[in-house]
Amino acid sequence: MEVPTAAGAATYVAPRNPQRLRAALILAGSDKAGTVAARELSVMLAHQGVASLRFDGGPSETPDYRAQLDRAGKGLTALAERAGIGDDRLLAVGHGTAAPLALALGTGATGRAPVPIGLIEPVLTALAPGTPDVLRTAMTLPPQKHNIITCSDADVAVDCSATQDLADVMTGTHVNYVRLRGVSHALQEDTSRDPARYGGDQPFSASLYRSLGSWAAMQ
Repeated sequence: MEVPTAAGAATYVAPRNPQRLRAALILAGSDKAGTVAARELSVMLAHQGVASLRFDGGPSETPDYRAQLDRAGKGLTALAERAGIGDDRLLAVGHGTAAPLALALGTGATGRAPVPIGLIEPVLTALAPGTPDVLRTAMTLPPQKHNIITCSDADVAVDCSATQDLADVMTGTHVNYVRLRGVSHALQEDTSRDPARYGGDQPFSASLYRSLGSWAAMQ
């Protein structure tokens, strides 16, 4: 379902007959990998009983970090209103270069309560101007939330050593660090490391699906 928000058009996906509705804001880059990944994450989460909201494409121009965070905050508000739930059932999922935005939502940076976060194949370098130090931000996460980080050995866009450093900093929270094998940046089972194959007919990662299910069940 397409829904207008204060930050632009977005797509809301609801699960069928959830026992206890939770809802995730999905943040991703506007490139092909981000578009493919965001769409598939919404499908995976719906199968786990989690509603989601994702923006329909990125901003027309590449904004700085503060503009991106403002957009994310408005998206989280729109999601809560559309799903009819309180902050205690909200989640944030950040893929690729959008991971620092999900991290910020996990600290309550937009004024809402901190939410559990999923950092899916996070890109931690060459970020938008004004992005705070990711490791320092991670140190301010509340300890009681259940979070997840993934990194794949076949993801050409992600440095797993940097991701490991982030996971180490987050050990004060309930964090699950998942090392995926043979999964591309578009979250497909593909060991080619070839961005031209993003969005092809390769299956999406079953391991990621199971890991997201475990994370969602903890919320």
